[in-house]
Amino acid sequence: MQEKEGFKTSNYNLIPYKISDKNEIEVTQVEDNVWLTQKQMAQLFDTSIPNISVHLKNIFETGELIEEEAVKKNLKFDNGAPFSPAKDYTSTNFYNLDAIISVGYRVNSKRGVQFRQWATKIIKEKIFEANKQMVEAYRAQVNLICEKYERPFYAG
Repeated sequence: MQEKEGFKTSNYNLIPYKISDKNEIEVTQVEDNVWLTQKQMAQLFDTSIPNISVHLKNIFETGELIEEEAVKKNLKFDNGAPFSPAKDYTSTNFYNLDAIISVGYRVNSKRGVQFRQWATKIIKEKIFEANKQMVEAYRAQVNLICEKYERPFYAG
């Protein structure tokens, strides 16, 4: 159920994400997306909050992402309570996975580099996996056609 300034949900998880041996952030998963604050992104990429803010500003100004879709204010759960009882988040912006990834590709820090290497590896794996599945599906279809017409298929 979305509202003008934020959203309410009963379908969420708070996932601890270990950044290093000493640091951990709590990632908020709501339905099929994850959300972080600027502070959490700064911790994730080992940079400053002003640096995250500059990157987000540029991301929205260039049209890479639509701010209204990537940012939510007042993240609240179905009981109406703020995100965490320890802090009032009523004026905090939360940024979705698209924004987190976009910032990760812009941040110039050791963790930013590690993030880009990890993300690139995952993208490659998914592309090769999808390509392999398409080839296998194509071969299966060709084999069915060949069987129907009793002709051999040479996969050379």
